[in-house]
Amino acid sequence: MRMRIEKKDEKSGLADYSSSNQPFVQVQMVTYNHENWIERTLLSILHQTYQLIRILVIDNNSSDQTVSKIHALFPDIEVIENQRNIGYSAAHNLGFQNALESDIEWVMTINPDVELLPDYVEKIMYRIHDFPDAGGFTGKLLRGKENPDNQIIDSTGLVKGPFFHVFDRGANCKDSPSNSSSNEVWGVCGAAAIYFLPMFMDIQMWNGNYFDESFFIYKEDVDVCWRSQIRGWKFYYIADAVAYHNRGWKKNSPPSQLAIIHSFANQIALLMTYAENPLYKFLCMMVEFIRLMRIFIVHPSLATQILQKIFKQYHFVIQKKAFYRENSEWREVSS
Repeated sequence: MRMRIEKKDEKSGLADYSSSNQPFVQVQMVTYNHENWIERTLLSILHQTYQLIRILVIDNNSSDQTVSKIHALFPDIEVIENQRNIGYSAAHNLGFQNALESDIEWVMTINPDVELLPDYVEKIMYRIHDFPDAGGFTGKLLRGKENPDNQIIDSTGLVKGPFFHVFDRGANCKDSPSNSSSNEVWGVCGAAAIYFLPMFMDIQMWNGNYFDESFFIYKEDVDVCWRSQIRGWKFYYIADAVAYHNRGWKKNSPPSQLAIIHSFANQIALLMTYAENPLYKFLCMMVEFIRLMRIFIVHPSLATQILQKIFKQYHFVIQKKAFYRENSEWREVSS
């Protein structure tokens, strides 16, 4: 039976190390100009029934009032203020290192546009002993709270799709009884994931990265899942842990050019790194070439920026692939 922390700091709402009989959980968030969302997200974290050991915000040099708003409304929450935008992955790596130095084994990554139901963390942590091979967990992420009678799924975990693409399971579909059972999934979306830090130590890259910092934004969670699968870790969806993901884009609105550039280039990096079957890799590359040509016809400058990003990452991707191939402790992954 899981034991609970007896003592709690009434001022900060955080757990007291000295009287803990349950696993320590650090919640960390990377912000960049998120003043409109930060209050409701942090409130949802502070209202968790599971007593958290640390809440950490890593800000990537926001130019709006994000940081000042945190200091004014939540003076006891720790904020790392980067002097430049070092990227989503690099910022989270600062948080992971912080947790490791404090002997914290579980870290939740949460996006600034996510609102947790009060028992989200508790529902997941209650199940960790049921899955000793788990590298991470996710709950049920829904799209917004505006219409409670017509809940739309954002993610119930990650699944592999055709041509080496990975998708949020159930995305854009109405919630249904089929989502009510907890089960193993291929991976977890980093928007509200709880990771086991010994997994990160096991999959740590040769350059010290946990999240691959060449993935400035987008698909860093997919890359972690690939590396973890290679090493034999598994991921699980806990159905009764619920959160709302109020994504920065609205329905029927196109993604930003920045999102397209990084998402496309990072997909190529994943394909080059982890696809083993040469024929399958070639087929997938042809699919990506066709996608790029379609972008070029409509937005030639955007296609040029995508190519520039791909070439910029190329040598690092080759180095990364060689590392996994040449080190015998990393087993091969099939496509």
